[in-house]
Amino acid sequence: MTDIPPAQHPTASYAIVGTTRLAVSSGCPAGRRPSLAPVIRSPATAAAFALAEAYAAAKTPVVLVGPSGSGKSYLAAYIHRAGPRAGRPLVERTGAEITPSLAAAQLFGYERGAFTGAVQRSRGAFGEAANGTLLLDDLHLMEPEAQALLLRALSSGGYRPLGAERDCTVGFRLLVGLRACPDALTATELLLPDLRYRLGHCVIRLPALAERREEIGPLACAFLARCPAETEVPGPVTFAPDVVPALERLPWPGNLRDLKGAIEAAFLVGRGEAVVRLRHFPADVLRGQAFRRHGDAAVNRHVVADALERARGCAAEAARLLGVHRNTVGRYVRESARARTKGGGGTA
Repeated sequence: MTDIPPAQHPTASYAIVGTTRLAVSSGCPAGRRPSLAPVIRSPATAAAFALAEAYAAAKTPVVLVGPSGSGKSYLAAYIHRAGPRAGRPLVERTGAEITPSLAAAQLFGYERGAFTGAVQRSRGAFGEAANGTLLLDDLHLMEPEAQALLLRALSSGGYRPLGAERDCTVGFRLLVGLRACPDALTATELLLPDLRYRLGHCVIRLPALAERREEIGPLACAFLARCPAETEVPGPVTFAPDVVPALERLPWPGNLRDLKGAIEAAFLVGRGEAVVRLRHFPADVLRGQAFRRHGDAAVNRHVVADALERARGCAAEAARLLGVHRNTVGRYVRESARARTKGGGGTA
């Protein structure tokens, strides 16, 4: 089997979103970052982007629901670029960074001298997003007092920066990111009921990456293609043939963010080689895989090490956890020792 470059991965060709033909970029001119187009292989993702396209042209608030790292920021950027505000700013804030005591200043901005320490004027998130799009991710992490300020501004259509003499108009399109559905967050008092109703019913759900494994391969290829531009160092933009199948079996609890970080780490370790191999990935990423008798030796070493750790060093118990003979565990322990003696890693 030959090595698979990003653009030739069997599931990384073109995706169709409505009438828009989107491709995963496998390279870009020097100094430019390749764009990450939507990767759509699962019904859930297809439904999410179909709704995004339907909502893109309007000013109506849109709620993006999904676990942390599932791609809400990517989806928000797609909605922004697909709508009439594409040439305007896309401003992102998280609910955790909006504190009750500073919420008005952080959201509405302030004039110079409005309070002690206000040495220069600030436009705030609302002002920065004027005529553009404001994404408030993890809105449910905002304290009720801050949510109330947001609700009042959305309801009235205006706000006043601290120290200003005139009101400003809410001129942005609001996108909101939540980790659970709005009604569930309202029931647990993490989201004000009136704010939930003000946000409306334009809700798009993004599933966890583990629920759309068919997208892991093309996403991995796309992330790898971006590594030279994002890390600002040269390196391989091709996976060895056994990498993508292995990545597709991993749980990825941190979703896209987790996958992207692991690939970036492997890219940096694999610099100087022609392809990124499984042994280039961090040990904590590869652990949790099932032991495969004819699988990648580097992965199996990590699997055995993980089992030994859970078994508190008992080879017999580790073998039981893995479903193999204890001699197999001993063989991989010896191979790991030889690999460390040679400088770590070994070959696949």
